Amino acid sequence: MDRGEGVGVLNNPVVQAIAREHSRTPAQVCLRWAVQRGYTAIPKSTHESRLQENLHVFDFTLSAEDMVKISGLNRHLRYNDPGEFCKGMGLPNGYPIYA
Repeated sequence: MDRGEGVGVLNNPVVQAIAREHSRTPAQVCLRWAVQRGYTAIPKSTHESRLQENLHVFDFTLSAEDMVKISGLNRHLRYNDPGEFCKGMGLPNGYPIYA
């Protein structure tokens, strides 16, 4: 099964182009996309500069066109599937996210 490995969203040319247009980082663009969709985003970083950067997603807005472009990147994959990362932990068939 193709797990979509390869180009991550932060390295996706669409996200990078939108980031350049807004003078932002790809991470900021992705966080802003989530905020504008009403999602709760929980960014993680151990670098103070990135933590500060993550706070600066409320002073710009993505256009409707930007939002459509980013939403179009959906490949219907889950990157945090317990069915995958719980394998070998003593549970039969891991811990599937879908029953």
